[in-house]
Amino acid sequence: MVTVKSYFGFLGHMIVAFGVAFELPLILAFLAKIGIASPEYLRQKRRHAAMIILVVACLLAPPDIVSMCILAVPLLFLYELGIIFVRFFYKQP
Repeated sequence: MVTVKSYFGFLGHMIVAFGVAFELPLILAFLAKIGIASPEYLRQKRRHAAMIILVVACLLAPPDIVSMCILAVPLLFLYELGIIFVRFFYKQP
């Protein structure tokens, strides 16, 4: 049975998880601005990033597969969007 306490606990976890998740393009743009991440590097490490995103989604989301997928799919999309942002902010050495 769903209680008010469990509902608000679930809602709180999801709000924090999605709040952290939607910062990904900004973090990638910042790393590009200071010269750490390049678009080529991010494209090469796409598989590693996908695995890390899945692990982070497992850790941040409540312990069910649906919540993990609801968090992981937008994170993967935001990673790809971050690569596009990096092209605009990256400074050539």
